[in-house]
Amino acid sequence: MMKVAVFSAGNTGLATAAHLSSLGFQPMLYTRNSEKLRMLQSHAMESTGILDGSWHIPASRDAKQVLNGASLAIVCTWANAHRAIFETIKHAWQELPPQPLRILVFNGNWGAYEAYQMFSMDYIVPESITIAETAGMPYVAQASFDRDHPVPSASVHISGIKSSIEVAYAANHDADHVIDSFLQAMYAIVRYDTSVFTTSLTAPNPIIHAPLCLLNMTKIEAGANYKMLVEGFTEKQNGSS
Repeated sequence: MMKVAVFSAGNTGLATAAHLSSLGFQPMLYTRNSEKLRMLQSHAMESTGILDGSWHIPASRDAKQVLNGASLAIVCTWANAHRAIFETIKHAWQELPPQPLRILVFNGNWGAYEAYQMFSMDYIVPESITIAETAGMPYVAQASFDRDHPVPSASVHISGIKSSIEVAYAANHDADHVIDSFLQAMYAIVRYDTSVFTTSLTAPNPIIHAPLCLLNMTKIEAGANYKMLVEGFTEKQNGSS
């Protein structure tokens, strides 16, 4: 059973962990949030939507424990947290007994390039490190952490899982094909781009987020909470939009 380290216990991290478990992989989640960690460790995680099930997902705030023995590390954090998480992975990996490090950034947004910078030594990433990213987010998901329930628990509603995915390598194109084989097991169609510049520049986030922010400017100015990718457009008010 292939162990996969999943860095982030947010929307994508929980969806990834549930999907991995459903296909027979052994995910382990990394989170620095003590409350999320307590929920994940004390109760099975529920998934609803197109992937319905209950999953016992091990979790830890110790990056060495999460990475140790993992064939692959998937990074699911926000783009502005990439550098911090790569730093965490780097230090943890250096303290472990020698093992290959394979990093896959979901929804790259220059994540693979940042990882390349972090791990490069004399402008070359060591052969034991493989770095790749996807062009888009594989999941449409919403995580939930029920703090008020008698048994606090984590859950995720998965609205969609992509059947096809685009990937590019920033360093050492997976000579042993672990990442390639993993992606082919997870998604029906895997397309390869020649450069991480392609995957980052063609990522849909800049296209989707900017117009939806403009169309929801009244909510943003009012400080209202809304789910941009789910609720989308500002509703009509007083006969106007």
